[in-house]
Amino acid sequence: MARKTTTHFDDANAKDLVYGIVLTEALNVLSQDKRRSRIVADDQMRQDKLLEIKNLLDDIFLAKHKKNSNEYRLWLFKKIVVEKLILNVLSGNKNDIRQNIVQLFAEEKIPFINRRESLISPEDKFLIKTDFHSLANYPLKEQLSPYFQNVLAHKDNPKVKDYLPSDFDLNKIPCWKQMQQFSSFTKQEEDIKNALADMRINPKRISRLNAFDMVALLKSYYARHNLNSFESRKTKFIHSFVKLYEKEFRSYLTENKELIKFALANKGVKIDERKNPDAYADWVNKVIHDMKKKGVVPPLFNIHHKEAVKDCGERNLSDSNHWKNLVLVLEVPYHHLFHLLDKKDRRLILPSNVIFWGGMMKSNQIVYREDEEYMQKLIALAKKNRDAR
Repeated sequence: MARKTTTHFDDANAKDLVYGIVLTEALNVLSQDKRRSRIVADDQMRQDKLLEIKNLLDDIFLAKHKKNSNEYRLWLFKKIVVEKLILNVLSGNKNDIRQNIVQLFAEEKIPFINRRESLISPEDKFLIKTDFHSLANYPLKEQLSPYFQNVLAHKDNPKVKDYLPSDFDLNKIPCWKQMQQFSSFTKQEEDIKNALADMRINPKRISRLNAFDMVALLKSYYARHNLNSFESRKTKFIHSFVKLYEKEFRSYLTENKELIKFALANKGVKIDERKNPDAYADWVNKVIHDMKKKGVVPPLFNIHHKEAVKDCGERNLSDSNHWKNLVLVLEVPYHHLFHLLDKKDRRLILPSNVIFWGGMMKSNQIVYREDEEYMQKLIALAKKNRDAR
């Protein structure tokens, strides 16, 4: 007989469930193309749900705190903001909704700061994204240089001369300086030379190639020879995250079952524990298994750059994809809201030491442990020295 999984559900889980539901409904209103004065008749159930939550706020936010205490005043203000947010969601006041959300984030020590975009070229931005996603995206035709487009048009011409990989000096390619900032490209140096030879590009003309050409070249080479491309920074992050924080992440998924089931329901996925009491536990186990074996981002979550890619023009390009700048985050509502509220001159900045953001409550966030970075370096160095012997 299947054993029903017990779930720890306390005040913190309840508050994050409130935040998750109300902010998701706020996101739905903010994402609408056309302004509407009120929630339409088809959404009557959603309206009733928000009003029911509004009536529960005192019991969820204030019941465990003594009146006139600092904690009581803190949660009273948050409760008032959530209450205002619910009323503004019901009335469709987008500007007020944005203000309420900014207030909530500020109360949770997540500030919006003034930040001007740094100058970053489209090529540099594409290299960062390629390092993050690997060779998932082929450049648009208009992004390729005229020279490379001409090479593609004549690549099968028998009159084109053959070259050896050793004929190519990558330092003559202007974008190679930027590409060398990423280990994902420097480790493929021989493959890049093979790809240049494979495409029969004239070594004297390689200075005409841009970063889009180089990515397209490498992607085509791997596809033509049925080779695996380099591992994406995203996959490396997931492998490292689940290796170091599996226990904490598993606890989060287990203890926040109602929040996760709500998020799954918004995606049309229903976990029926009446038919199978272990259905949710099985789902959690599959999520962890896929993270370990495949390095896939778990469903409902996304990876967020704490310092935006568009702000990296004044630092090493690869720093954008460094694990310290990445955080696994609940996609709806948080990741969508982070980007929806992002402005050209203002950014919402997450704490620099947070590696997982599963809700507003600190208990549903994971802070990385500094000592692990040094241990990883020591282990890697020891392995390198061992392999060299």
